[in-house]
This record gives sequence, structure tokens and C-alpha cells, in this order.
Amino acid sequence: MINVFANGAGVRYQKYGATFEHLASWGFVVIGNDDANSASAKSSSITLDYILSLNSNEESIFFNKLDTANVGISGHSQGDVGAINAVTEFDNSNVFTSIYTASTTSIELANALEWNYDVTKISISYFMVAGTSKADAETIAPLDSMVKNYMNLNSDIKSVMARRKNTDHGDMLLYADGYMTAWFRYTLMNDEEASKVFLGDSAEILSNSNNWQDVMIK
Repeated sequence: MINVFANGAGVRYQKYGATFEHLASWGFVVIGNDDANSASAKSSSITLDYILSLNSNEESIFFNKLDTANVGISGHSQGDVGAINAVTEFDNSNVFTSIYTASTTSIELANALEWNYDVTKISISYFMVAGTSKADAETIAPLDSMVKNYMNLNSDIKSVMARRKNTDHGDMLLYADGYMTAWFRYTLMNDEEASKVFLGDSAEILSNSNNWQDVMIK
């Protein structure tokens, strides 16, 4: 299973080492890039093509070892815009089968920054999270923007929305790391145990009310 990562504004992949290592420890091949302005998703599309090419390269350690049928993408902040565009705007967008975003820039702010995106084009499983503290809740990823994006998703895709209590923009990758991993285990690996986090009336995330609120599942 492959996971492509789209960087936040001004941040390069080296800053996400702990996140990459955690995903890798659960069986994912994780790849990032140096793009500090990732919203267009051009870099994510190129990165996807590169990792896929290694599966057919006899000199690569990944030769014939990659599960190219199960490919996820994750992002943070501006990188969420990039992740959304990566799965909707490119010739290789249909390779992706699951997406996770942390603190997606609101549509209004994104448009003002010319980071355009359209969640109505998403046709794959989608998990979106943000924090309830000041920067996320008031400026970058406010609840009304999250709900609007969530309600605009295709009704026939697996989708989950949740906000982490008392957590702000810069900490969302760390504090949602476990759920991100469970999401990709569930949607890319058909992990039955991980699916219990998100499925049914007794979904674990619904019961974790000490840490999470505004949970929506469909």
C-alpha cells in the first residue's frame, strides 16, 4: 500500500518524519517531496508517477513489491488542497483510492489565496479532520467550512468528519495520527479491526467524546 503526502505551506517533507515513520510501521510505503507550495497538486501527481514507476524498475528495492491498486494520499493545511486536487484534477487522479486531510484551508480562504479546489469531484473514501482551537476554528478550518465540504461530498462514498478538541492547526497531524493510520488500514488494507473505528452505531470514534466532537459518518 502506498501513501503520498502533500506538504503544508512553506513546509518540506523532512518536517513530517515522525508521521511517515508511523505510517511505515503499519505497512505503508510513504513518499513525500520538497514542494513548499503544494496546492496545485502538480508535485503530488509527479510524486505518484515516480513511486509507481519504481514498481516496474528492476533496479529498485520496490520492484514488483508495491500494491498499486491501493493508494492513499494525505495532507495538512495547504497540502489538503493539494491532496483534493491530486485526486480530482490529473490524468493519474483515478489511481488514488483513499484520502485523508487535516485542517483543510476553508474554501473562502483558499479561493482568496488562489488555492482552488472542488470536493464535489471526489469519488473515493474521504476522512477529514480539524481542531477546535483558535487558528483552525476561527480562521483556517472553521466548522462551517468543514460541514459545507462534508455535505458537498458524493453521497455514495465512505466519508468521515471529526474535530479534535483543544487542538490547533500545527498539532493536528500529531493528535490525529492514530485515526489517520486506522483510516488507511481500513480503506486500503480492509483491516477489520481498523474498520471498527469508523463503522456502525458503535464506531469507536463516536465514543471518544473526551477527545473528538462534531463527528459525522456516512
